[in-house]
Amino acid sequence: MHPNKPLKNLFYKNNASLTYLNQHIGLVHDAVIENVTKILACGTAVFGSRKYASSNNNCTHTKYIHQTCKSRACNSSCIKATERWVQTQQHVLPDCEW
Repeated sequence: MHPNKPLKNLFYKNNASLTYLNQHIGLVHDAVIENVTKILACGTAVFGSRKYASSNNNCTHTKYIHQTCKSRACNSSCIKATERWVQTQQHVLPDCEW
């Protein structure tokens, strides 16, 4: 399973997304299929990766960071965008306790 990725776990558990899709062929919009596919591939090498390595030639450690899918439906991708949006909107909100 995918720790800290509950939405991805939900789609993968017992092949839930494929089972639902097969039972509802023709009823699921293409945009939904596209976004679910992106969510399932998010954080994998499908969308590209960045390689980080030490500048020390004696160090052999390497780390790959996989890109996110950038889908608005994906909680992994849009959380940073949401946080940025909230920061830019702070001036609109009243200065009080919530």
